[in-house]
Amino acid sequence: MSKVRVLLVDDEQAFLELMTERLKSWDYQPLTASTGKDAIFLLQQEYVDIIILDYVMPDMDGFSLIRKIREINNKIPIIMFTAFPDVNSIKEAEREHVRAFIPKTSEFGDMNLSLKAYLDEISRQIAEGK
Repeated sequence: MSKVRVLLVDDEQAFLELMTERLKSWDYQPLTASTGKDAIFLLQQEYVDIIILDYVMPDMDGFSLIRKIREINNKIPIIMFTAFPDVNSIKEAEREHVRAFIPKTSEFGDMNLSLKAYLDEISRQIAEGK
């Protein structure tokens, strides 16, 4: 079985590098983009199973990016990270069918456990064809 391909979108290079290594250690195949525009381009060129994106980026916010992603593929599972969780953004994430909304302010170990659990569940559903 081939590795699940995860597109990771974040404007913080250090976070991208850290999460890329984490995803590889969990046996996922990461692809990265540092802007929403780059993510859209990559999504049009490459097959991706799951997208993990940041809420706040310089060229577009995470929800604008999600709407553009949905124009290309309205079924792809999306996990969102944010350093600034609030009630409105959580409600918006639910409206946009974001599978998980993970605060970056979480303890790094807790954040990793949450992310790993969501990725594993989504991967299982992909394998089962759901």
